[in-house]
Amino acid sequence: DDVLTAYTDEKERRDTLDFPDVIETTLEFLRANDAVTERLREQFAAEMVDEFQDTDPRQWELVKLLTGVDEQTASNIFLVGDEKQSIYGFRGADVTTFGAARAELQTVNEVRGVDDVSESDAESPTALELSGNFRTLDEPLSFLNELFE
Repeated sequence: DDVLTAYTDEKERRDTLDFPDVIETTLEFLRANDAVTERLREQFAAEMVDEFQDTDPRQWELVKLLTGVDEQTASNIFLVGDEKQSIYGFRGADVTTFGAARAELQTVNEVRGVDDVSESDAESPTALELSGNFRTLDEPLSFLNELFE
């Protein structure tokens, strides 16, 4: 508690923000300024969040504000992540945010009438899985696999 108090006092003395402060300040600003929030929503054709498994609830709240998820108007959001690879719990990331986001987006998709995926076995757009590896070529991957055997 003493360290946190000293840290908070030092941030105030220096008039600085750390990462959680930036998220919180941005959330407060956007909530108080609907016109700015709407302008930001209109500015981007799409919003993609990679490594979503490492998102904390406040970051998800920011994404929702910027995309209109809470108003069930979002049409431009794409989340990518692997719940089995969540490693940032020490800084507030909560892997359960992934499941909550999936459920919220499924509801938005149902409301908008876009909750099916044609020509796919996936039950919904929020259940799509990327199972291929497009980051490596077969030849170097095969070589490295043989080398490390």
